[in-house]
Amino acid sequence: MMIFDDERRVRARLRRARGFLAAAWFVHGTTLVIAALAVVTGVVRPLPLALAVVVFAAVPLGALIRWERTEPSARRPAGWVRRAVGVALPHQVGFGLAAATLWERQVPVGLAWLVFAAVPMSVELTAVALASRAMRRPLTADLGRMEVEVLAKIRSSDSRIPAMFSNDDVVITDKALVITVRPDLTWKFVETIDLADIAEIDVRPATAGERWLVTEDGRVYATPPGNVVRVVHRSGVRSIPVEDPSGFASVLGARIDVFREAAA
Repeated sequence: MMIFDDERRVRARLRRARGFLAAAWFVHGTTLVIAALAVVTGVVRPLPLALAVVVFAAVPLGALIRWERTEPSARRPAGWVRRAVGVALPHQVGFGLAAATLWERQVPVGLAWLVFAAVPMSVELTAVALASRAMRRPLTADLGRMEVEVLAKIRSSDSRIPAMFSNDDVVITDKALVITVRPDLTWKFVETIDLADIAEIDVRPATAGERWLVTEDGRVYATPPGNVVRVVHRSGVRSIPVEDPSGFASVLGARIDVFREAAA
């Protein structure tokens, strides 16, 4: 019954994510066609403006195709919004220029550009954000049975900082648990624990202020109040103050089960 419920939740997640992504592509495609027609029919003038519209529309799409070939994002929903911003922002700027030319007699050019750039961009990015969330939250066991990387933020020792604003995170891949802490923008510490090496997982209360991680250069990370996910592995024990510890532990447990089933 548990596996059946997980499969049902997986299908529901996929339906939601695909629906939102389809909406995002519809907006992107529609604005792309309108901008292209405006350029081809000579509505957008002078020539430098038309070339700007073409560049803003074509270059981001070409960059997206290149990114997806070199670094596919299909299994990394946590990065969908960031990638979408890199494509939607310049594209909708170009569409705004074309649309402002089309309606320049009815609406002031500046206002038309702002509206026709901001509205479709907001709709497109919101749809991508909802698709990303459908594949990341809530943290339940069915996520562990999906072929996606699951990212969760690590809580800060400063309880005033919400977990969503933390620079540190832990990712469950198909083969490992990857813990990353970033003291600043120029340096990060990464610890990888293979799923094959994990012997036990549980959730337990932590002692606030207790050290949960000491990096190679001696940086100390204190445990915030609340529960932690305790991971017993071949090289030791790691207690991780991750957001939603119970949910994260269930995802990790399910992913380990899938890994062991595939290796059997």
